[in-house]
Amino acid sequence: MHITCPGVALIAALVALWSDARQFALADAASLPEPQAGQAELQCQTGPATKHLGGNDWAVYACADGRSVVVAAGAPNPASPFFFIIQPDGDGIILYGEGTGDKAATEPAYNALLAMSATDLAELHQQAVAAARQ
Repeated sequence: MHITCPGVALIAALVALWSDARQFALADAASLPEPQAGQAELQCQTGPATKHLGGNDWAVYACADGRSVVVAAGAPNPASPFFFIIQPDGDGIILYGEGTGDKAATEPAYNALLAMSATDLAELHQQAVAAARQ
């Protein structure tokens, strides 16, 4: 799976690391779906909306699948460089993240995102879509 987000060059490098290494700082690798042959690229270019999580602002990009989002830390967020990918899973979500930002800044955001339901994720997706229209 390959993910693209505009305006955040570091995200592309982190996504490449994620795609190549399949290592995640905050998720159990066993819980991640294995890439499927011919799996479509996950395009996450709509937005960004700004979401305040764990005491810092994060950029939220909606993905073209209509369900998933990428939440990225940018300067001056001390979590930068870091991003989360959030996908629905029934009534809940699958959350994974990658980066080398300050754990004291990433962990509260992770906890806030982990508490989300699939409905909350859909609302976050819509916020990014609405931000792109402004």
